[in-house]
Amino acid sequence: MMRVFALLGVLLSAGTLFAAEPVVLKLEVWGTSTKAEKLLLYVGFTNGLFAGAAHPWRSDATPSRQLLVCLMDDDHHPGAAQAIAMIDKYYQDTPGKWDVSLGLAIVEALMAEDGPCARFKGTEPKAKSAR
Repeated sequence: MMRVFALLGVLLSAGTLFAAEPVVLKLEVWGTSTKAEKLLLYVGFTNGLFAGAAHPWRSDATPSRQLLVCLMDDDHHPGAAQAIAMIDKYYQDTPGKWDVSLGLAIVEALMAEDGPCARFKGTEPKAKSAR
């Protein structure tokens, strides 16, 4: 009988673990990451961006959707090395935003006024024509 109560206690407490707030990485993580970890964070971000922002139910006016337009453009998108350098610069220039979510900070960094994706603000994704 004691085992049943112990198992019940474990199951009930496990339920509270899954009800906890989701973990959202903050920009401060960027500053403590190695070059390899930054690449993995960037790749994870872009995979999530393509999976989430590419859906038709997303508004075309969102910065993440406009960043998607830039990343899909073969002639203007920053490569991973340039994107990581832009995020590094954003991290160093904005210590007051280190508590902002990493995803939002990456969007802001890559859509910076002087960056290659700035020209895509206000644009909509267009299907590529078949050749």
